[in-house]
Amino acid sequence: AVKVRKRKSMIENYYNIDENFRMLGALAQDPNFRRDVHDWFNLVILVPIVALNVVNWDWKIISTLKMTHPEQVWHGEYFHEFWYLTVFYFVVDLLWVTLIPGTVRSPMTIIIHHSIVILYVMIPYQYPALGWCMGACMSVELNTWFLIARRVLNSKGVNPWRTFEEVTGCSGDMGEIAGLKIKGTSIGFYITWVSIRLILYPALIVPFAKTYIDNSLAMGTYVNLIVVAPVIQVALTCLNIKWSIDLFRSKMKKADPAKGL
Repeated sequence: AVKVRKRKSMIENYYNIDENFRMLGALAQDPNFRRDVHDWFNLVILVPIVALNVVNWDWKIISTLKMTHPEQVWHGEYFHEFWYLTVFYFVVDLLWVTLIPGTVRSPMTIIIHHSIVILYVMIPYQYPALGWCMGACMSVELNTWFLIARRVLNSKGVNPWRTFEEVTGCSGDMGEIAGLKIKGTSIGFYITWVSIRLILYPALIVPFAKTYIDNSLAMGTYVNLIVVAPVIQVALTCLNIKWSIDLFRSKMKKADPAKGL
């Protein structure tokens, strides 16, 4: 009997998953002008957001590995530019997804996520010294960029690890360049997924909690806005772990379907 799964995983928006939750490959994209325009909007605007985030950190200190707290390597010289562009992006994207149907496969997920982020970034706006918290969390947008880029560059849903001709359907230099783009975005996606979502995000829970406690002691009360930071960070970490389990479980089933993994 075929098992019917009631809840849809986020990874099914990007991968072809069968009824047994086995990954069949990348999800082929049907022609959708609204989605394509929205994807390119994200690919373009996320570049300056990621760049502004990068220039707010002191990479000389980071390269020495001598820091004991993330706050020590955040100078925030361009924090306001970074903050305003980030808010602009999430507000515009929220309105876009809400008002234009067919833009994304799971609009409610995006609406809830963007609404939370917009409220979340109000904390560093009220407390600029906590700008490093926003910068650390927003590093995940690099992974988002790769996630969207691999879908745009691989709209046919082909296996990126085949030969260039098999991947692109064409031979010669153009086929090789196209194949490299697909492979490059796939490698970038998995590297940033693991390093940011599975390593950095959990690692931020303790410094976020310490920041909340230190600021609470300075304010003389534990009832303050900063409590939102560690709470949401725990929730986002759990969500990333859940998505990762879905992703790798489906890949394991694809690799060895006979064992029912």
